[in-house]
Amino acid sequence: MKKALYWVLVALCVAVIAFSGYHLVKIYLKYKVGTDSYKKTATAVTTKKDSDKNHVPISVDFAKLKTENPDIAGWLYCKGTPINYPVVQGSDNSEYLHKLFDGTKNFSGTLFIDVNSPKDMSGPNTIIYGHAMKNGSMFGMLAHYKKQDYYKKHPYMWYLTPNGNYRLDLVIGYEAPSDSLIYSAFDLSKVQAVLADETPHSTFKSGISRMQVSKIVTLSTCAYEYEEARYIVIAVPVRVDQ
Repeated sequence: MKKALYWVLVALCVAVIAFSGYHLVKIYLKYKVGTDSYKKTATAVTTKKDSDKNHVPISVDFAKLKTENPDIAGWLYCKGTPINYPVVQGSDNSEYLHKLFDGTKNFSGTLFIDVNSPKDMSGPNTIIYGHAMKNGSMFGMLAHYKKQDYYKKHPYMWYLTPNGNYRLDLVIGYEAPSDSLIYSAFDLSKVQAVLADETPHSTFKSGISRMQVSKIVTLSTCAYEYEEARYIVIAVPVRVDQ
């Protein structure tokens, strides 16, 4: 009797392991579809160049991107990280949550600009959302900015648009709830209020004075410290056309 029970338990354990493994493989394959799709797009439309902090590191074929998807707004790039992605603006803030740039349904979604932010960066706050994917893709790497050493290695990103290119000098990174003031900060006074309130809580120190900031780009992704938590990285855009 004991021997029979033993083998029943063994069989159950094997079944649980097999079931879990099956679902992990399914998740991995879905992640791979998204990752492969964006690598293919990057290969097709970007060209790397010699660069430094004052020279744009890649060129982007926006005409080709617009042919594939007219919602294209820009391209976000950070050397030495997975970030090398198109950025869109949809009809609302849910359209691209689970839709790739090419229209394929996928958990990875697409980096997208808040509908309340001007697509051309003419407003004080351009908010870009992205998923914190567990394989590090999309905005999965933003959480690394909770460590000063990571910031020192990657203190800026690049945001390229059809009308101009910008170096994004990272100013602060912090955790916040989903109803944080930053998500309604579309005028300069609110932007300055956010910077004043959150700079002391930043997970890295940039040394950039908030008094010098008149326009920001906000990168937002999910965090898991508490329910509806977000991790936010704020950058100052600096026009660089070389």
